[in-house]
Amino acid sequence: MTAPTCGACGIVPGLMYYLEHHMNSITDDDIVDALAVAGIIGNIAKVNASISGAEAGCQAEVGVACAMAAGAATFLMGGSTEQIEYSAGMAIEHMLGLTCDPVKGLVQVPCIERNAMAAARALECAQYALMTNTFHLISYDEVLLTMILTGEDIEDTLRETSRAGLAQTYNLDEIARKQRIRDMKSQLFGLQRRSSINVQWGQHDSEAEEQHESESEVKKEDKMIMLDQNSIFDSFY
Repeated sequence: MTAPTCGACGIVPGLMYYLEHHMNSITDDDIVDALAVAGIIGNIAKVNASISGAEAGCQAEVGVACAMAAGAATFLMGGSTEQIEYSAGMAIEHMLGLTCDPVKGLVQVPCIERNAMAAARALECAQYALMTNTFHLISYDEVLLTMILTGEDIEDTLRETSRAGLAQTYNLDEIARKQRIRDMKSQLFGLQRRSSINVQWGQHDSEAEEQHESESEVKKEDKMIMLDQNSIFDSFY
């Protein structure tokens, strides 16, 4: 079940499962009817706008799935046709501009989390719509038009290409750590090359200092430094 896409396939069935197990009055036939309502909402989006993340970003996938789930939930909870339309439009309104930036190009992160968050958001939209007299300024059709226009303004790198967004920044901490290690190694090796340093481990005690001074007097040409055991260079040996 795609509902409407594989990347957003957990939202509608997830909310339907929750409602069926928390509202004793809901039957399997009711769920079938609710899925039909969700299908109509999704098809309107497909025909009049888009359900493709590559075309309009994640707002077209998770956003439309959230609208489908909201409309279905409103139907199951006894809402009118106007309230169903209101909850569906509200769901997409608050997903406008959502980018599609899957990490490593896989439909896992952040897609799975977005499915869970959108299912909860759909239920909230349904509950909100049921508390109103159905009056609202922006229709579902207008929200869909806004969604596709917004999708055209989203950069290509943020539309399912995995070249920006979370797909680009998810591993920055590890990259920065490796860069710091490379810089420290370069610094150490550069000092060794420039000064021909003989590295010797030891504590900075008086005997070591006296021995160091004595050796310096005997062999002026050999330069030596003493590194404390807590040195930042410990990790390289």
